[in-house]
Amino acid sequence: MGDMEYTQLVADMCVECMVCVKICDYAKEYVGNPKTFANSYLSGKYVVDQKTPFMCTLCGKCGASCKEKLDLGKMMLELRDKIQAEDLPLPGRVKWVKNTQKFDTGDELFLAKPAPSGNTQRMFFPGCGLAGYSPEMAAEAWKWLNQNDPDCGLLYTCCGAPSRVSGNVEFYEKVVARLKDTMAQYGATQLVVICPDCMEHFRDDAHIDFVSLYEVMVEKGNFPKSGNGEEWMIHDPCKSRSFPEVQAASRKLAEMAGYTVTEPKRKGKRTVCCGQGGLIAYTDAAWAATQSKARADEFVGHDFVTICGACRESLAPYVPGVHLLDLVFNGNLDAAKAKPANGLADKKANQKRTRELLDQV
Repeated sequence: MGDMEYTQLVADMCVECMVCVKICDYAKEYVGNPKTFANSYLSGKYVVDQKTPFMCTLCGKCGASCKEKLDLGKMMLELRDKIQAEDLPLPGRVKWVKNTQKFDTGDELFLAKPAPSGNTQRMFFPGCGLAGYSPEMAAEAWKWLNQNDPDCGLLYTCCGAPSRVSGNVEFYEKVVARLKDTMAQYGATQLVVICPDCMEHFRDDAHIDFVSLYEVMVEKGNFPKSGNGEEWMIHDPCKSRSFPEVQAASRKLAEMAGYTVTEPKRKGKRTVCCGQGGLIAYTDAAWAATQSKARADEFVGHDFVTICGACRESLAPYVPGVHLLDLVFNGNLDAAKAKPANGLADKKANQKRTRELLDQV
């Protein structure tokens, strides 16, 4: 859509039922009436209030609940694009995203390798989220693919989602162009993806075909049954909301590995953000922590498992949890769930370590 077209759509189509406000803390606290909000920004409020559009987690729950299918996150993303395009001041630490993205997508981390068979049909895309959480799990997944999917190569970099959601569209398009060029160079037509955030951007923005690693692992099997029925409560990342096949595969994979999956109250299409979506921690760290704590409270008394490295890191300060790949490949789950969340420096070091381990496989 063009310049503020979605914001105009909200202004025109919102019936003021307020369902989105009832189900979303952000909408309740910062938006109020969506029609009124849209009209105010169409009238130029973005010039004096750059913060509000960056406070949304872009989780998609409002759009899934709206009778008109209006997604406030899409409006906020459009407003972020507008703020960046007009070079207006960015709130909080959002301007730092440009620097982190230069590292995440730069040559220091970038790694591409052909499939073991020599016939590269698709490429494993571990992403920067899992890499920042656990280089070992990224490497174990790549080892498994080498043994079980010999036509799968490797493409290690960031999908560019942080640039896209910050409104830095020009940089994002360069990232996507490099991804597509690399896939074409190796002859790959599909990516094998771990992170739901990557999945959403590949589908909606980059238009790159993908399949989740979890679906591939369920299909092929051939991994150890390491569990003995231990219970793990599953957190569906908000970006997995529109990927029910991925949510189903994550549960099946845990069960195939020998574990019992239990469910929180809000799951599947009704799941909520871990508190890190939409770069809100860069905008207002205190608000982000409030959202993380609210989600974590639903897991009190349970160990949690998730398919998103960023979600694990966001919830870990409040409740013990691991990434789903830990259940399959990690022989020391007690240590994994007790591991503190990584700081930015630790994540950067882990991303470098991930490249080293992936290159050794």
